[in-house]
Amino acid sequence: MENYIDEVKKNINEKHAVIVIDNSDITKPCSPKMEAISDVHDDSTGEIMKGYSTVEAAVLSQGKKMPMAVYEKVFSAAEEGFISMTHENLCCPESLSAHFGKNCVRTLDRG
Repeated sequence: MENYIDEVKKNINEKHAVIVIDNSDITKPCSPKMEAISDVHDDSTGEIMKGYSTVEAAVLSQGKKMPMAVYEKVFSAAEEGFISMTHENLCCPESLSAHFGKNCVRTLDRG
């Protein structure tokens, strides 16, 4: 991961970088026996479905404004050691702070 982040940093200007953080879900309605699958709110339909939650972050490249992933975590409330969605969401900015300077703008979805 450290090597990947170093490569990403070559394509951004940390003084003006924008990092976008977003939560989402992956629903697996045809796979009810997958490991640690749990109930998630399907943002597309508004229904409760079986699946996984995600938190992702991407930084925009300097020239083309292309998003480059810098953090991604797929998690489930049913997995061993799960603390809370809030805990998982806080791990993302903690990781970003460890790898990027304070000048990077971090934007969050309303979730």
